[in-house]
Amino acid sequence: MTSPPFPKTPILLQLYARAKAPSRDYYGLTITERNILLHAWKITHGPHAYPRTKFSDIDDFKCDKYLHEELKNVFGDNVMEYLYDLAYSKRNLSNLPPKAFLNIVQYLTANDIFRLARTSKIFHELCNTDSVWNEVFTKVLKRKPSPEEKKMAKDMGWKQVLRKRLAYIKRIYAERTQSQTRTNMQAVKSAAQIKPVRPAVKKVVEQKHVKPVTAKTADQEIDTTQTEKVVDQKTIRPSTGKIGAQKMSMSTQSKANLAKKAPVKTLDQRVDRTPASNKAIVGNKKTIQVK
Repeated sequence: MTSPPFPKTPILLQLYARAKAPSRDYYGLTITERNILLHAWKITHGPHAYPRTKFSDIDDFKCDKYLHEELKNVFGDNVMEYLYDLAYSKRNLSNLPPKAFLNIVQYLTANDIFRLARTSKIFHELCNTDSVWNEVFTKVLKRKPSPEEKKMAKDMGWKQVLRKRLAYIKRIYAERTQSQTRTNMQAVKSAAQIKPVRPAVKKVVEQKHVKPVTAKTADQEIDTTQTEKVVDQKTIRPSTGKIGAQKMSMSTQSKANLAKKAPVKTLDQRVDRTPASNKAIVGNKKTIQVK
């Protein structure tokens, strides 16, 4: 391999890979619109040794079979298809010029760009450029970069700047959530300490409809006692005399109570309540009865 001067043309793709066993050498491939540059680092020479390089045009690549086999063994079939399409001027999304690819990326969302980068190794490298990360920065944060961020991007790249901004946003969000939870806990504790005054509930007593108690006359009460006597006499058994005696005593007590409540009035007392005009008549009746 020789090391010819590399032409100043826009780089379409840069890939790095490791060869299969038993060689395990490192390779680097740089592809432009017209040229191909291959770098090879031998393991035996150490990591600080200068690589061997091979330079070829796209037109010469069509006939170089040795280069085909080497690239296929190291980088795979996808890279070979990409180079064949580029050599025979078959345009697709992967081998477009950088400006055309950026114009297409502007119409995609950040999630769409990340999904496109996962499809193949070629698209991973195309979406991992600094210009694409600048577009991702504006799409994720939804604003244009500040002058300070542009200075930082010159030193470390847009990918690192975006990572730092996202980490800063997450930290602020975590602090705010912690402060909100603290205030909520304090509010809950204060509410628990202050017991709410319960309003006095008036107890409503249900008014049930009570049947009026009718005053029984003395004759009706006597009749009931007489019926009780009959029932008691029927329930008495000859074997036991105690139960009958108890029941008879209850009937006698009921009679005494009735006598207290409604004493029987004599004929003279009833006559005294009559007016004066009727007393004479009653007296005449008595005299007549005496004769």
